[in-house]
Amino acid sequence: MEITLATCLRFVYSIRSYIATECWLYVIVTQLSFRPTVDELKERKIIKFSDYYEVTEALSYDRRADKPWTRLSAKDKAGFLLTFHITFHFRMYDA
Repeated sequence: MEITLATCLRFVYSIRSYIATECWLYVIVTQLSFRPTVDELKERKIIKFSDYYEVTEALSYDRRADKPWTRLSAKDKAGFLLTFHITFHFRMYDA
């Protein structure tokens, strides 16, 4: 293989593009791995006060308890819905 100016330049340009790609990937990974605090997000107006929820531990209890509403038939559900609408209607216009 003959070494010419074109092959040397091609080699230099490929190394430059590889380094540029690696630097770009490093910057992107660094930015994505950095997690701003809530105060920083509020300052930059990304989240408002009402958008932030604090997560706390919940009490442990058995969630497999009996759920009677899962056994209702379609007729029972329709009856409850009708009763709700009639009650709501009378409360709304009764006052």
